[in-house]
Amino acid sequence: MKKIFIILVFSLFAFFVSEAGAFWIWTPESGKWINPKYSIKDTPKEQYEWGMRLLDLGEYNQAIKKFKHLIKKFPESPYAARSQCAIGLAYEKKGKIGKAIEEYHKVSESYPYSSEEVAKVIEAEYRLGNLLLNREGGDTWQKIATFEGNYERAALVFEQAIKISPFNKRAPEMQYKSGDAYFKAKKYEEAITEYNKVLETYADSEWVDEAVFKLGFTAETQGLGTLYDQVKTEEAITWYSRYLKEYPEGEKAGEAKERMGNLLDRKFQKIYETGEYYEKEGEKESALIYYRRILKDFPGSTCAEKARKKIKALK
Repeated sequence: MKKIFIILVFSLFAFFVSEAGAFWIWTPESGKWINPKYSIKDTPKEQYEWGMRLLDLGEYNQAIKKFKHLIKKFPESPYAARSQCAIGLAYEKKGKIGKAIEEYHKVSESYPYSSEEVAKVIEAEYRLGNLLLNREGGDTWQKIATFEGNYERAALVFEQAIKISPFNKRAPEMQYKSGDAYFKAKKYEEAITEYNKVLETYADSEWVDEAVFKLGFTAETQGLGTLYDQVKTEEAITWYSRYLKEYPEGEKAGEAKERMGNLLDRKFQKIYETGEYYEKEGEKESALIYYRRILKDFPGSTCAEKARKKIKALK
């Protein structure tokens, strides 16, 4: 019985040695068995390079562990900021966009003076913001197709990057696209606020003309809801008019002119209908006021000819 027990113990020992021998090594210095797979390198540079090799091989989970070990053991090393940035990249490559954004943001929070890594974060947030906004990215997009609030999250990502570095080269574009993201999310007032920031903060940028047009388009969208909104319609006309005045040769000039014309037609149609109402009520003079207003303010509108006939008939 004793022999059987010894043989069993020896067999189990041999099994574990054969299974784990390749992973566990006895270190006389520490007097312990260590597993190189889970050990930490002697220098942050070595540990970082180890993590990057795993990242390049697509071993994202293992790479993340190596970078976290580095941050924990060498928190004051310049490689700590690099590792935090690399963690964000690993999650991005995994298609975990929300987690990637969270990890990237930790760079600016924990290592605000690491300018090189902060610059990488801004580029990453620009990239991820566009991914969420435009729903592009091939396989990566498929992984985030069910990510809730993509458009609003895109706006927040852009705003976050701008807050980190408000005058970086991407800032005017990200400010404009923050407005686009809110517009796509049908958060029109928020979109207007963001587009206006382009005009206020980045007045010399190439995105100002686009922002002016989008301010008109957003107001128009609000004004063409289930109920006619005269205030928003007037705002849209004002913005389109400004665009045509400041950018007569602009890319959107033709569209702005057409949209403004349609809005004016609709505006004066409402005035014409008001005149008709007073006419039916027998209030001839009140009706004439509205018909004459159409001829005075917009003689070229589609309503002008109808108003002209009404005036002639009522005289």
